[in-house]
Amino acid sequence: MKINFKKINFLPIFVFSALSASFFYLLFATWFKWGGLLVDTFRDPLTIAKLINGKVLYKDIFYEYGFFPPYFLTFVCKMAGMHLNTMVGCGIALTILMSCVLYKISRFFLDVLVSGLVVFTFLFVFAFGFYCYNGIFNFILPYSFASVFFILFIALAVYFFIKFIFSEKNLYLWIWSMTISLAIFSRIEMALLAWAGFIMAGIIFIYRSNGKRRWRVGLCLITPLFIGILGYSAFLFNLQVFNGFKESIVDLILFSKSNLFIISGMGLDNISQNAALMLKSFFLHIAAVFILGVGSYLISIFFLRKESHPISLFLGIVIITAIFTLAQEFVKSFIQYNSLPLFILIGTLIFFMKSTSSPNYRKNISLFALFLTSLIMVIKIFFNASPNFYGFYLLPLGLVCYYIIFFGIFRGKLEERYKYFSEPFFFYILACFFIVLAISWWKIETVPYSSRNLIIHSEKGSIKRWGDDLTVKTLEAIVYLRENTNRDAKVIVVPEGGAISFFSGRENPLKYSCIMPQNFGITSEDKIISQFSESHADYIVIVARDTSEYGASSFGVDYAIVLNSWIKKNYELLKLIGPYPFTTNHYGIAIFKKK
Repeated sequence: MKINFKKINFLPIFVFSALSASFFYLLFATWFKWGGLLVDTFRDPLTIAKLINGKVLYKDIFYEYGFFPPYFLTFVCKMAGMHLNTMVGCGIALTILMSCVLYKISRFFLDVLVSGLVVFTFLFVFAFGFYCYNGIFNFILPYSFASVFFILFIALAVYFFIKFIFSEKNLYLWIWSMTISLAIFSRIEMALLAWAGFIMAGIIFIYRSNGKRRWRVGLCLITPLFIGILGYSAFLFNLQVFNGFKESIVDLILFSKSNLFIISGMGLDNISQNAALMLKSFFLHIAAVFILGVGSYLISIFFLRKESHPISLFLGIVIITAIFTLAQEFVKSFIQYNSLPLFILIGTLIFFMKSTSSPNYRKNISLFALFLTSLIMVIKIFFNASPNFYGFYLLPLGLVCYYIIFFGIFRGKLEERYKYFSEPFFFYILACFFIVLAISWWKIETVPYSSRNLIIHSEKGSIKRWGDDLTVKTLEAIVYLRENTNRDAKVIVVPEGGAISFFSGRENPLKYSCIMPQNFGITSEDKIISQFSESHADYIVIVARDTSEYGASSFGVDYAIVLNSWIKKNYELLKLIGPYPFTTNHYGIAIFKKK
C-alpha cells in the first residue's frame, strides 16, 4: 500500500510534535521542583490521607471546596498508592487534558497554528508557572487541585456548549450539563456564576433559533442546578455534615466579602493604580500590534510592489526588531495580562450585540458564550490579572479570547483595505511576537526552578527545594519529629506547615490543616481552642509563617493570642530550631510537647 504524502496535512502533525516536545521539556526542566513547604501545597495530600483513614469531609476535615476533587483523588490514591508521585501524575493528566480542550475550543475560531499558540502560551506561562517564592500556582502540583478540576470542567462545558450551538445535537447539551455539574461539585460558588452565563447565552440561542425544541433546550440548561442541589443534598444528608459544610463553604464565602486577601487578589485594594496598569497594558498591546503592522506593511511593499525602494525593507526589519526587543521589558513589568480582562469585556459586548442581530447567529452566540464565561472566570482578578496568583487557572480560558481578538477578528479584512499588505506575513510576525512573549515569561521561571537542588526525601515522596534558611530549618524539624516521636504521635503545625506533617508522617488530629487569621473570622477562638483540647495532640509545632496577606502577620502576636497562651499553658517547649517564631525577622520553629 502506497502512501500519498501529497495528501497528508503535515501542519497538525508539526504543531502536535512541537507542543509535545514543549510539554516534555517543561516537565523535565521542572521535575519535582514545584510547590512550597509551608503554604497550601500539601493540603490536598494530607486531606486525602485523612479520607483514606476513614475521616469524613467537612465533618472531620475543614475543606474550602466541593467534594468531588478530594474523593476522586482519594479513589486514585487507593488504586495507585498514597504517594506524592500519584498527585503529580494527576496534575500531569489534568495539564494534558486542559491543553487538549483549549486547542479544541480554539479550533472553532482559529487556524491550526494559532490554536497551537494558545496551548504553547498555556504551557510556558500558566501550566508550569513559577513567579513567586512558594511556586504553588501551577497545574502540576497546584495550591488547590479543586481549582484545576474546576477550570477543566468549565473549559469542557464551553467546548460542548459550542458543539451544541453549531450542531443542535442534544447529546452535546446533556454532556455540557454533566460538566457544569462536576464544576459545581468542585467549586460551587464560581461554577454557579459560570452556569448563569451559559443560561444567558442559551436564552439568546432559543430566541434566535425560532424556538425549535425550546423546552428540551431549556430543560438541559437548568439541569445542572438540579443535579448540583441533589448531589450536595445527598452527600450532606448521607454523611450528616451540614454544619461542617456551612462552616467550610457558606461561612467562608460570606467572610470573603471582608477578607483582605480576597480584596487584594481582586485588585480592589488600589483600584486607581491597578486600573492604570490595565489601561497601560491595553494601549501597549494596541501600539505593539499597530507598529508590527506598519513594519509588515513596509516589508510587504518591497516584495509586492514592482517599483519599491530597499529602504522600505530596511525600515520594516528595524521596526519589527525593535518591537521584539522591547517585548522583553514588557514581560519583566508583569503587566502583559493585566489588560486581558478588558479585552474579554470588550469582546463580550461585541459578540452579545452580534448574537442578537447578526444573521450568523450560531458563531456569534458561540463566541459570546466563550467570552462571557471567560469574563466570569476573571472577575475574581479583574484588576489584578497575572499568572502569578489565581490567574494561573482563571486566565487560560481567556487565552482563547485573547488570540481571537488579535488573530480572528481582522482576518481577511486587511488585504482588502491595503493593496500591498500581506496578511499572512503580518499574522506570522504577530504569532512570533506572542511566542517571544511566552518564552520571556519562561526565562523568568527558569531562575527559581534551576536553583532548587536540595532534595527532601520521605517514604511518601520527595521534592526539590533550594537550600535557604526556611528549607534547612523545616528539614531539621521533619528529621527531629521522625527520630524523636512515635509514628502514631499526633502533631499539630500552626499556623501553617503542611510539609512538616507530610514528610514526618505524623498525623494532624485537628479538623483544620492550618490556623490562619480567616479561621477566627469564621468561628470563635474558644471553639478552636476546644478542638485543640479535644484532639489530644502529643506535639504542637509553631513555625514563623508570615500571614500578613490576611491582615495579621504573626501567630500569637497579631491573632490567636488566647490560643497561643493555651498552648504554652498545656505544652512545654521541647525543641527550638532557630529563633523563637515571630521574635525576630529570621525564620524559626518551636516544637512543644504535651505536659
